Amino acid sequence: NPDCRIDYVEARRGETMRDVFNRYFDSVDEMPTAIFFLAGEYSQIFYKAFILNDREGRFRNLSIMSYDRPEDVIPEQPDAVQFDRIEFLPQDILDWTEFYILNRPMMKHRTTVHTNIKPTLKITGSVRRLK
Repeated sequence: NPDCRIDYVEARRGETMRDVFNRYFDSVDEMPTAIFFLAGEYSQIFYKAFILNDREGRFRNLSIMSYDRPEDVIPEQPDAVQFDRIEFLPQDILDWTEFYILNRPMMKHRTTVHTNIKPTLKITGSVRRLK
């Protein structure tokens, strides 16, 4: 979408997730329609800090997407919210790591060998208009 706005949000040393997003929300003229978290743990922290007790409805139109399965969040959170997400099995990465450590393929040029972790899109309804 050419009208899409992507804001880069970076944490400063010593900031909590709440600090980071309060600073971000104070800096934008228009609230985002979606937030994509690169780690599922951050989406859970954000949910608890901002959305869970949003009595004013400030975040009622906000879509959330993450990049992790809730069961892979550390520390384990049995009450984790099931956001739409891009997920993969960490075991796939471990298997490939073991393969490369044990076999140490020497590739001086491009090769037809590809590492595939089979990421999938899991839709739960936390992002509007995602099909």
